[in-house]
Parts: sequence; C-alpha cells; structure tokens
Amino acid sequence: MSTGKKWLIVGGAALSLWFVILMSEPSATSQKRQARDPYQPTLPKLSRMTTHEADPHICQKPDDAFWPYQNPVAGGSDQHSAPKFLFDASHADEKINWANGFKGVVPVCFMVDEHGNSANITFFQSPGKELEERITAQIKAWRYKPGMLKHGWSDENPQPIKVQLAFDFVFE
Repeated sequence: MSTGKKWLIVGGAALSLWFVILMSEPSATSQKRQARDPYQPTLPKLSRMTTHEADPHICQKPDDAFWPYQNPVAGGSDQHSAPKFLFDASHADEKINWANGFKGVVPVCFMVDEHGNSANITFFQSPGKELEERITAQIKAWRYKPGMLKHGWSDENPQPIKVQLAFDFVFE
C-alpha cells in the first residue's frame, strides 16, 4: 500500500472520530446558540410568596398612630379597633416570577392611614432594590377599612385612626 493511501485512511479515520466526538458532546458555542434560540425561550423560575401578620411591636410607631390590638379597659375609656383588610387592587397571585430564586422571610412595617391606604412602608433589612419595589407596590395596592377610635361605650360616631401593622412576606 502506498504512503499516500495510508495517510488518506488515517486522516479519514481521524476525521470521522473527530466528528463523532463533536456530535456527542455539545460545545460551549452550541449551548450559547441554543440559549439564544427565539423558539426555545427559557422560562423564569417560579416562586411562591405568602404573607402573614407579624408582631407590629417590632416597628417604630409614630406618636399619632395606634397599635392594631389593645386589651379593652373599663367602660368609660377610649377603645380602638384594628383596620380590616378589604381587597388587593393588584389582584396579585401567590406564584411569582420576579423573585429571581430568592428564598426567605422579609418583615415589613407599614401604616394604615385614616382613609384605609397603606403608607410609611419600611424594611428592617433590604432584600434588594427590585424585591423592595415589588413588595412596596403590593402593599400599596392593599385596601383596608380604617381602624376606628371610640370615646367610651356610647360613642355613636367613631373616628378613623392611623394604625401600625407588620407583615412577613415569605418566599418559598
């Protein structure tokens, strides 16, 4: 067999082996091409966000606001009631795609004013700018029946008051 034919056979075998290796393991560039393929979109990670009331005494309460719950006292003294949640104007779902895989609990304090709107939203520790903005928007969309203050048992016209609340936002 001539030297030229030997090199042709060896070269053909090497080329076919290289082709098999190339086809069996995708390269980094082919993976990048697959990621950019508009017909194969990558889906965002879904998280679950739930909320539950927390102890509002962990918050700094302004002097003109009340705590949500107070033990009733003797007949002639002032009494107040906590605000009652009415609805969420944003109609938010508990499954979210904007948490970017964040897991944990974010405690938040806020005030419900005399009109039933949420205000003075504060975070103990920032979970990040995007999460803060999303949580703040969610709380601002909540509507309440404001807390009421009665001056004695026979007060027929209770007046609306500001009430300090706290909630834990739990990301799972």
